Amino acid sequence: MTACNIFVLSDQIRVWTDGAAVDTDGHLIHRQQKVGFLPHLNAVVVIRGPALAPPMVELWLGSLHETFDDLVDGLSATLRGLIQDHADKWEVRGAGSAFELLLAGFSESRKTPEVYWIEDSRRLDDIKRRGAISIVPADDVTTRRLTEAFPGMSEKKALRSDDVQLRLMELQRDVRARPNFYDGLPSGGVGAFAQLTTVTRSGISTRIVRRWPDRIGKKLGGAS
Repeated sequence: MTACNIFVLSDQIRVWTDGAAVDTDGHLIHRQQKVGFLPHLNAVVVIRGPALAPPMVELWLGSLHETFDDLVDGLSATLRGLIQDHADKWEVRGAGSAFELLLAGFSESRKTPEVYWIEDSRRLDDIKRRGAISIVPADDVTTRRLTEAFPGMSEKKALRSDDVQLRLMELQRDVRARPNFYDGLPSGGVGAFAQLTTVTRSGISTRIVRRWPDRIGKKLGGAS
């Protein structure tokens, strides 16, 4: 499953994602970016779930809304229509079509950076606004190891630190399989590359920060 870690500052939103598409056994199928760009809305969207869902969700959200505020207000209705008409196109045999969504952008009316989260597309009315830090996936062990790696570091400094945020991706990568949110079975992992996308009031930029030596057809980390 995709890693998506989001750090919200007053002047920017930092979105970290990995680039591994894997099968149900954790083998790398291909590499792909997992951030959907909506520059005319000054926003990005990240989907965790079936590999073919992100481009369709990105297309729908970008085509049917004119501002970020309008997108936030109409998010549930837009996704409901898309899923009703097209979910069969990205459905994975044995895993279904459900996905998790994170939306990040700048509100025009509230003048604030904002992140919204839908944990499960089967519960579209359950939209939560997130705080300064969103770590997905997260667990107590990863959090503890990150704290141990940077003892005494303040949250304010961590929010702007490439080193801390990349280290978090490395720690998430160490966990080879996590349960899917839709069936509880182990799946996926973090790999291929670490990508940092930055959203500011003036635009969006993205870059690859780390490339991992994962190979197509092999499990992430080089295992067979």
